[in-house]
Amino acid sequence: MLFLILWPVAHRAINVPLQGGGTVTMRNPSIFECFFTSKCSIRCSTHSGVEDRIDFGEDWFNGPFMVLPSTNASVFFCVYDFDVDWQLIRIDPSQRFQPIPLDNPLHGIVRHSTCKIDRVLRSDTNDWSYVAATLDKMPERQYTEQSRGVDLLFFRLRTPRRDLAASMRNFGDQGQYPGDVVIPWYMSSRNK
Repeated sequence: MLFLILWPVAHRAINVPLQGGGTVTMRNPSIFECFFTSKCSIRCSTHSGVEDRIDFGEDWFNGPFMVLPSTNASVFFCVYDFDVDWQLIRIDPSQRFQPIPLDNPLHGIVRHSTCKIDRVLRSDTNDWSYVAATLDKMPERQYTEQSRGVDLLFFRLRTPRRDLAASMRNFGDQGQYPGDVVIPWYMSSRNK
């Protein structure tokens, strides 16, 4: 009975090791917090003791889904569920925060940051391919532990790993956003 009373206010943290040492911790808001517009905090602690924090806005339809290390020791990715598509976000704790332009989809997502955050553009195919390949190779148990979903008492709903990897190969199933460049070879392959 006590579990059912405390469950709506319980928090879950996801810890992901970085390539160059250090850890990224994503703190999930409680179910109670999700009834209101809330935030999801990501903290990055490097091996040198530097700590950065990013707060993303979150509600029932939008929120960080998972974080993944990159091949660059000082950079990691955040896969953000952006209602009808996915945003791939590059986070670089080695650089200072730079204001996000008003026409960038991240402008309404990022509430606070102490480090540089960039939206991965469709033209940055290496990053999209890397994340898709990482998801393809990731064991199911690791995916379950490192991704977020909707908690329903003893069950968690989440996007299947293979579906997310396929979406990353398709640039997050995104439409056209400011700053994106149409890739001629990609458009011709879609018209076949």
